[in-house]
Amino acid sequence: MLKKNQFCVIYCVLAMIVLLFTGCVQGGAKRNVTDSVWLREAMEAKGEAIMELQAKIDAQKIKLREQTGEDSLYPTFFAGVAMERVRKTAKPEAVKVAKAWMVRRAALEWYAKKRGIVLTKEDAEKRLETYLADIKGADNIAQVEAYYEKEGISLEASMWADLNLCRQNFIIEDLAGEIQEFYMRGALTDEEILNWDRYWQRFQKKVIKAYRDTEEYDRLMNALRACEQLYPARSAGLEGQEEKIAATVF
Repeated sequence: MLKKNQFCVIYCVLAMIVLLFTGCVQGGAKRNVTDSVWLREAMEAKGEAIMELQAKIDAQKIKLREQTGEDSLYPTFFAGVAMERVRKTAKPEAVKVAKAWMVRRAALEWYAKKRGIVLTKEDAEKRLETYLADIKGADNIAQVEAYYEKEGISLEASMWADLNLCRQNFIIEDLAGEIQEFYMRGALTDEEILNWDRYWQRFQKKVIKAYRDTEEYDRLMNALRACEQLYPARSAGLEGQEEKIAATVF
């Protein structure tokens, strides 16, 4: 069984970089409303092995980010599909899961903006610095960093390479905190009031449904279709693909 601090650094890194978001407070894992059950179970069972795979994926993602620019969705899409494939998921289903995940996150960010929840690049940088300082205290940070050094990168660089994703994570965390505050005060009268997880899932579905009627959703889907056309191209395979790369910008 992984130590609590050990679990925290593995889980937090995966969460920030690929499909999830969690917090790391005083060396302990803090469950967040956007947690994934399958990933928590995987971390407990074979966290170190997955962390090593994550480092390999992040190394490729950094190269992709350098080629595609900070606003392209392709590096994040590539990493999302790659991590889903780790679960032995067939490529078509892995692509479907990654696209659905990115739509959900975009929808929540869209809704958060409507509620006045925004985060500047500078604010996101400050919060990421705090986050990185937190996980530096984890028991196995040296071992995790060794996986990244083996790939010629650093754990910190892998996060800074996806600042937009981190900013989105923080926005979703703030939105979830605001919604949960109303929930805990009993301000919500939904029939699912006694089950926060179920309420949060239902809330997200409503937001996604509304988001699908927007022009922003149409632009997102165009960018994701462009990502799907590029996949599984790695950095070397993007040479001469400038037009297709431009289509992945959102």
